[in-house]
Amino acid sequence: MTFELLPDAMVKLRERIEDEVNIATQKVVLVIVHTAAENTPVDTSKAMSNWRVGIGSGPEGEVGARVPGKGGSSGPAVLYIIGEDAKRAMQNRKVGTAVHIVNNAEHIEKLNNGTGFSKPPGFVEKAELMGSLQIKNTQIRLQ
Repeated sequence: MTFELLPDAMVKLRERIEDEVNIATQKVVLVIVHTAAENTPVDTSKAMSNWRVGIGSGPEGEVGARVPGKGGSSGPAVLYIIGEDAKRAMQNRKVGTAVHIVNNAEHIEKLNNGTGFSKPPGFVEKAELMGSLQIKNTQIRLQ
């Protein structure tokens, strides 16, 4: 390689690094959202429906059940919907822009503490752990 080609090579490398960082970040976000939602106790799916991703700032307010149901019947459909929403939110993210994963359901803290529900408590902490493991296992490929 001659030195006159170096600037173009550096631009291409920078673009490739940004693409790879965005792919890796999306994988981490999806693991966190999926783990948190999958382990959120579900009755009407309102709490599960409130797992949302914001770029630059967190989504505000509480949303209703994305797919109304009872006894957890809508859980799989809601899990799919929030995963697709998270992917869409991440599509136009620029490297360096903060990603916020939020749940504004008014009773999410009680659910996470396990108050009177069948699923084990600590699903938020489990999601954080799974996200950390995803980061640890991430490899950026520049070729």
